[in-house]
Amino acid sequence: RTGRPADARPLQERALAILERALGSDHSRVSQVRGDLASLLAGMGEGAEAKRLLEITVANQERVFGPDHADLGRSLNRLADVELQLGDLAAGQRHLARARAILEAIYGKAHPDVAAS
Repeated sequence: RTGRPADARPLQERALAILERALGSDHSRVSQVRGDLASLLAGMGEGAEAKRLLEITVANQERVFGPDHADLGRSLNRLADVELQLGDLAAGQRHLARARAILEAIYGKAHPDVAAS
């Protein structure tokens, strides 16, 4: 949050590696840090790598939490944002619709997480 993403990247990558070794790649904290790294990379114009990380995150969350968990909905939302940035409108819209359905079922239509999706 210093406005220096290039400086933050190696720190975020190191944190992810440490957490993966300590907790395993399916742990919810690892998914959160992986998603944060993906957002950082997307902001740096590295959408393809961001998408790859988010696809891993989504697969792990779906396996661990099931198909209707709020964290999965938020990760699908992030994935959709990256796909739309990359010009993959069909995938972005599909993931956005799925994210919205998950979050709406959990929180209702008026919740900020639903409005953001």
